[in-house]
Amino acid sequence: MRERQLRNTVQELFAPSHLDGSLLRALAAVMAVLALSAACVFCQPACAWADDSQPVTDAAEANAADVPSETLANGESGSPSEATDVAAETPAQVPEAEPDVAQDADNGLEQGVGAEIPAGQAVASESDDGDAARECENAGETDVLVGEELEQDGSASSSSQGDAVDGGAVAVTSEASGTTDELLEEQVAPTSEAATVATVATVPAPAAVVSAKTTASAKTPTAKEPSVTPAITYRVHSANKGWLAWGSGSIIGVKGKQIEALQVKLEGVDGTVSYQALVKGSGWTAVKKNGAMAGTTGKSLCVQAIRAMLSGSVATSYDLYYRSYVEGLGWLSWTKNNNPCGTSGFNRPIDLVQFRLVQKSGSAPSSKDAATKATYITPPKVSVQTHVQNIGWQKPVGNNKVAGTTGKALRMEAMKVSITKDGISGGARYSGHVQNIGWQKPVGNNKVAGTTGKALRVEALDLELTGEMAKCYDVFYRVHVQNYGWMGWAEAAELAGSSGRALRLEAIQVYATLKGGTAPTKSNKLSFVNSSNIMGPSDKNASQLARWYRSYNGSSSYPAATLKKGGAATIEDYAKIVVQEANNEGVRAEIVFAQAMFETGNLRYGGLVKANQYNYCGLKNSNGSAFQSFSSVRQGVRAHVQHLKAYASTRPLNNACVDPRFSLISRGCAPNLDNLSGRWSGESDYGARVNDYLKRIEAYH
Repeated sequence: MRERQLRNTVQELFAPSHLDGSLLRALAAVMAVLALSAACVFCQPACAWADDSQPVTDAAEANAADVPSETLANGESGSPSEATDVAAETPAQVPEAEPDVAQDADNGLEQGVGAEIPAGQAVASESDDGDAARECENAGETDVLVGEELEQDGSASSSSQGDAVDGGAVAVTSEASGTTDELLEEQVAPTSEAATVATVATVPAPAAVVSAKTTASAKTPTAKEPSVTPAITYRVHSANKGWLAWGSGSIIGVKGKQIEALQVKLEGVDGTVSYQALVKGSGWTAVKKNGAMAGTTGKSLCVQAIRAMLSGSVATSYDLYYRSYVEGLGWLSWTKNNNPCGTSGFNRPIDLVQFRLVQKSGSAPSSKDAATKATYITPPKVSVQTHVQNIGWQKPVGNNKVAGTTGKALRMEAMKVSITKDGISGGARYSGHVQNIGWQKPVGNNKVAGTTGKALRVEALDLELTGEMAKCYDVFYRVHVQNYGWMGWAEAAELAGSSGRALRLEAIQVYATLKGGTAPTKSNKLSFVNSSNIMGPSDKNASQLARWYRSYNGSSSYPAATLKKGGAATIEDYAKIVVQEANNEGVRAEIVFAQAMFETGNLRYGGLVKANQYNYCGLKNSNGSAFQSFSSVRQGVRAHVQHLKAYASTRPLNNACVDPRFSLISRGCAPNLDNLSGRWSGESDYGARVNDYLKRIEAYH
């Protein structure tokens, strides 16, 4: 437009009315050259010499004003004629692109997105020079993008808005402003005055013409960074292991190694994670945030429970779930949002932890591997109440307290037991063995087992837990029995007391603790006895056993000369050794004594085993080839007691093993004398024959 205006002005000034024709033609030629120079100096947007058939980006016009118009593509100053010379070589170097391909390239450039250029197609210049005038003057080095759709954040770029080409006039609609810039009003006439322009116009147009700044945008996309997925990361300080590696969503810790401290961080999202730890002997720590340590190190203090929560913008979109693995119990179920997880009141450590971020619309993590539905376990409420002879119902007592009486020779006639915990289903189920009635049907929490108003003694108790209570807790109980005193602790579903002996219960004690726990005290006593139980407290002492022997066999029957060499000069010495060794392993002394009398013919021997072998039960060596000999009476009695314990119990030995066949026995296969038949001996009535001796001993007063 600008050169045409200059030409018209010159023609008016030098019209025939002022000058003759030859001078006018000369001046017109000069002005044509000047007009071309002015056009290149001012560098019209999109360059007038570009092919009108191709769309032109408006980026060139936007950038041209910032760059000196005299600068060429190589960064040196030059004249328009040099640009023409370069343009003349361009057709052989830059293939003409398809119009739709060029349009796709323009669309990508308008969004500032680079494209991957297929092999064999033109590649955008990597020049850092942002000179718009260079694009006009050096057509042979014009940057182009061709070939395929460009993608941003994984989506194809949008189509360009209508680029119009109409009779040589080109208009480009700006997406940013919505306005149309007129680049050329009409096609330049191929007159002699514009010969240079006509020469440039013969160059085939490239697919797209862009500024150096736009090219740089194509190389380095300015699309927003991809969003980072929020994550909760954490680590623990494990006993004897120290700090373990950070993890996110995974199980962290070591089974059998207590956690002593932990750190938790929130990443990839605005917000805060706050958390606390329940430390043995110290209670809950202060609230910690964003990676601070909760707990202790170097003090061997276990973490027993944790709780955590989110705050800030993240809390509106996510829930924080977490769970703990409790030593001896296993995984507790998932909880969230500052609810405590773990245990309290048992001094039981957490070994493993796991955290997870879950969107508000998401499902909670699965708890299929959890040992219980519970998430936080504290001591249950225990209540035990007894009905006692001459007293009636006593006041209820709590966990591990004594209900009933001791030292008053008063029978217990009925009882009520309750074990409960809010939020945990189930409770106590129990039954009593009653004089003249036997075992009653089981009853539930706080119901009456036994009788009132009938003067009938309770002789034994059977107690267990039900429902979720049985998954969270263990229950132990023991009874005080006439003539026996306190028996050993029974565990859930075991029996406590006696049967067939007409002995009253006088008191009971119930203790509930976390699953995997132990009884409050250790005892070698059996929790329940009947007339033929091998394990249990002894009914007879050494003096009673010796008196029975003398009354039944006479004083002269004891082989004093031989057994004196082994450490037992009298029957009293022998009986004392039997009671000591039996009580040390929890075996009833009267059964050891009765079996020895049966096996040795009341210590007179006379069979294959000799008195100087100190073998009191016919025990053979490890390969069964001969009867075993022992170095002393005590060693022989100890081997006898250990062999009985191998049959009757699964509990470990308290003394070093001297029984050559202990490891060959299926532990616990014969808890009663009757079970020894066909095992200890091939005789089908072996147990009954030993029991005959036992009855004689028990009947003696």
